[in-house]
Amino acid sequence: GSVVPPAASGYHGDAETMQVGTGGHMCEPRLATDEQLAFAVACIEAVASFLDRDPRDVYAALADRTNLLDDYIARYYDVLHTQDKFYVAEEIVRELAAEGVSV
Repeated sequence: GSVVPPAASGYHGDAETMQVGTGGHMCEPRLATDEQLAFAVACIEAVASFLDRDPRDVYAALADRTNLLDDYIARYYDVLHTQDKFYVAEEIVRELAAEGVSV
Protein backbone atom coordinates (compact mmCIF):
# COMPACT_ATOMS: atom_id res chain seq x y z
CA GLY A 1 0.00 0.00 0.00
CA SER A 2 0.89 3.62 -0.24
CA VAL A 3 2.68 5.39 2.54
CA VAL A 4 0.99 8.68 3.39
CA PRO A 5 3.13 11.24 5.19
CA PRO A 6 1.52 12.94 8.16
CA ALA A 7 0.00 16.39 7.71
CA ALA A 8 2.59 19.12 7.48
CA SER A 9 3.11 21.38 10.47
CA GLY A 10 5.65 23.33 12.45
CA TYR A 11 7.25 25.48 9.73
CA HIS A 12 9.13 28.54 10.92
CA GLY A 13 11.10 30.08 8.12
CA ASP A 14 11.27 31.80 4.78
CA ALA A 15 9.67 29.89 1.91
CA GLU A 16 11.29 32.14 -0.68
CA THR A 17 14.82 31.10 0.32
CA MET A 18 13.72 27.59 1.31
CA GLN A 19 15.37 27.89 4.70
CA VAL A 20 13.80 26.55 7.82
CA GLY A 21 14.46 27.26 11.42
CA THR A 22 13.03 27.57 14.87
CA GLY A 23 13.53 30.45 17.23
CA GLY A 24 15.53 32.39 14.66
CA HIS A 25 18.14 29.66 14.14
CA MET A 26 18.48 28.86 10.46
CA CYS A 27 19.04 25.33 9.20
CA GLU A 28 20.07 23.94 5.84
CA PRO A 29 17.54 24.30 3.04
CA ARG A 30 15.33 21.23 2.71
CA LEU A 31 15.57 21.22 -1.09
CA ALA A 32 19.29 20.75 -0.82
CA THR A 33 20.01 18.56 -3.84
CA ASP A 34 19.39 18.90 -7.56
CA GLU A 35 17.20 15.77 -7.36
CA GLN A 36 15.01 17.30 -4.64
CA LEU A 37 14.68 20.55 -6.54
CA ALA A 38 13.81 18.69 -9.75
CA PHE A 39 11.21 16.70 -7.81
CA ALA A 40 9.65 19.89 -6.42
CA VAL A 41 9.42 21.30 -9.96
CA ALA A 42 7.86 18.04 -11.17
CA CYS A 43 5.31 18.26 -8.33
CA ILE A 44 4.39 21.81 -9.28
CA GLU A 45 3.98 20.76 -12.92
CA ALA A 46 1.94 17.68 -11.95
CA VAL A 47 -0.44 19.71 -9.79
CA ALA A 48 -0.74 22.34 -12.54
CA SER A 49 -1.63 19.63 -15.05
CA PHE A 50 -4.01 17.91 -12.59
CA LEU A 51 -5.87 21.19 -11.95
CA ASP A 52 -5.41 22.62 -15.46
CA ARG A 53 -3.73 25.70 -13.97
CA ASP A 54 -0.60 27.69 -14.72
CA PRO A 55 2.45 26.32 -12.85
CA ARG A 56 3.22 29.85 -11.59
CA ASP A 57 -0.14 29.90 -9.81
CA VAL A 58 0.57 26.49 -8.26
CA TYR A 59 4.01 27.68 -7.11
CA ALA A 60 2.41 30.76 -5.53
CA ALA A 61 -0.08 28.55 -3.67
CA LEU A 62 2.64 26.20 -2.43
CA ALA A 63 5.36 28.71 -1.59
CA ASP A 64 3.72 32.09 -1.04
CA ARG A 65 0.18 31.40 0.23
CA THR A 66 1.15 28.31 2.22
CA ASN A 67 4.41 26.69 3.28
CA LEU A 68 3.60 23.37 1.62
CA LEU A 69 6.58 23.48 -0.71
CA ASP A 70 8.77 23.11 2.34
CA ASP A 71 6.40 21.58 4.90
CA TYR A 72 5.13 18.82 2.64
CA ILE A 73 7.04 18.38 -0.63
CA ALA A 74 10.53 18.91 0.74
CA ARG A 75 9.90 17.37 4.15
CA TYR A 76 8.43 14.15 2.75
CA TYR A 77 10.60 13.94 -0.36
CA ASP A 78 11.97 10.52 0.66
CA VAL A 79 8.48 9.02 0.61
CA LEU A 80 6.80 11.11 -2.06
CA HIS A 81 9.44 10.67 -4.77
CA THR A 82 8.74 6.92 -4.79
CA GLN A 83 5.03 7.42 -5.49
CA ASP A 84 3.09 7.79 -8.72
CA LYS A 85 2.89 11.35 -10.11
CA PHE A 86 -0.92 11.30 -10.11
CA TYR A 87 -1.01 10.16 -6.47
CA VAL A 88 1.44 12.89 -5.43
CA ALA A 89 -0.58 15.55 -7.28
CA GLU A 90 -3.78 14.39 -5.54
CA GLU A 91 -2.10 14.47 -2.14
CA ILE A 92 -0.75 17.98 -2.71
CA VAL A 93 -4.21 19.18 -3.80
CA ARG A 94 -5.63 17.61 -0.62
CA GLU A 95 -3.03 19.42 1.49
CA LEU A 96 -3.87 22.71 -0.24
CA ALA A 97 -7.56 22.14 0.48
CA ALA A 98 -6.76 21.39 4.12
CA GLU A 99 -4.99 24.78 4.25
CA GLY A 100 -8.09 26.39 2.72
CA VAL A 101 -6.23 27.34 -0.45
CA SER A 102 -7.44 26.87 -4.00
CA VAL A 103 -5.35 27.43 -7.11
